[in-house]
Amino acid sequence: MLTRVGGGVFGNDLRWINDAITRAAALVRDHGLDLRIVSHGPVPPDLQELVDGSTPERGERPPRGARMRLFPTIGLFRPSRSSSQRQPELGMIDWKSTLREGILSGTLAGVLSAAVLLAAGKRETGSAVAPVNAESHWLWGDQALREDRLTLRHTLTGIVTHQLSTVFWATLYRALRGRRAVRSVPEALLGGIATSMAAAAIDYSLVPKRLSPGFEHRLSRGSMVGVFAAIAGGISVGAWLLRDRD
Repeated sequence: MLTRVGGGVFGNDLRWINDAITRAAALVRDHGLDLRIVSHGPVPPDLQELVDGSTPERGERPPRGARMRLFPTIGLFRPSRSSSQRQPELGMIDWKSTLREGILSGTLAGVLSAAVLLAAGKRETGSAVAPVNAESHWLWGDQALREDRLTLRHTLTGIVTHQLSTVFWATLYRALRGRRAVRSVPEALLGGIATSMAAAAIDYSLVPKRLSPGFEHRLSRGSMVGVFAAIAGGISVGAWLLRDRD
């Protein structure tokens, strides 16, 4: 059973795929295989010509001994929509898996990086919540950058902002990865590091200053590196823990 996978989502030239099918048929010319091409929806003219025995570009006929037939049926051999084993179609985001990993990885990243924020804040400013409060500056302005006390207004807003941010980046990483599962610890680590670096680059170069994390006003550069390293670690651990569910 052959399909022209890659001719839609990935934009591969259909003529290239037709030629590849012809070459594949040539490789099995002496094996007596019954080759069938599955067509999704109406049969395109070029595919009909291929099955009938020639391609417009090369004028070649499928080799003898390798019969090719066309099944112009929609969803042939596709699992039932009611089946619990149904997989998302190629090129589509599996939102259930994406949100599951985004929430788990983002929560881990948020907790780990918040711990670094609190420790670094206590060491460098004398107030553990100072860098957390600073993250609320997008809502409360520069006052949040100077607040050292534990307050509902600044601290709670900062914690929620921080957590939502890490969940967002973890979810984006999972969505961009598509249906490809994490296969090894190094791959998980590289993905987490790349996501964290992208977050840092965008936060400090593309977004308006009012929407930057804010804790850069209270912490040293070394501590900031530690915060983003913790984010990378949380995203990596979450992706690794859910690897078998992809």
